[in-house]
Amino acid sequence: MSLFTWIWRKGQGKARRLKQAKEEAQAEIEQYRLERSQGNLSAEVEAQTRKKLQAMQGGQARGKDRVLRQLLTLVWDVRPQIHPNYQSRSFFYDSVVASALFYTVVCWSSGSTERDKNRLNKLVRRASSVLECPLDSVEEMGKRRMLAKLTSIMNNTSHPLHQTVEALRSSFSGRLRRPRCGKERYRSRH
Repeated sequence: MSLFTWIWRKGQGKARRLKQAKEEAQAEIEQYRLERSQGNLSAEVEAQTRKKLQAMQGGQARGKDRVLRQLLTLVWDVRPQIHPNYQSRSFFYDSVVASALFYTVVCWSSGSTERDKNRLNKLVRRASSVLECPLDSVEEMGKRRMLAKLTSIMNNTSHPLHQTVEALRSSFSGRLRRPRCGKERYRSRH
């Protein structure tokens, strides 16, 4: 191998190493630029995140009073509602039990025995415990129903018993007198 060839090869190796070093430097510069741009990008992302966070906190502070007012309104504004099961039980009582009791009271109230009244009152108390609300006793119900019936008869002049009830009215006080009975068993037991 000649000296010239040897120098030429050494030069080529050196040139190759210089070219490789230049490429490595170029790659490092690109990587630095990329990191710097990403650093700027991450700084921009952080700045945008801070702005959004501040906007959210400001919105939260503005909406906090409104939300608290709504929550307090819901807590303070209690609207009691009857439970659907209670409504169905009450409907059953009104349609079945109460109608039978009202019929019984109107028909038998004055002529029923104490034992019958106690049995009916027991039924009313049991219905009251099932419905979880107080109900009137048979006596109270009888008085109220008879008063309502007599009032409707007295107010309706075309009712067949209107004349009979009017004849029982006292001319002095306007109250109703008891009908006269010839037999003791028809008189009230009070």
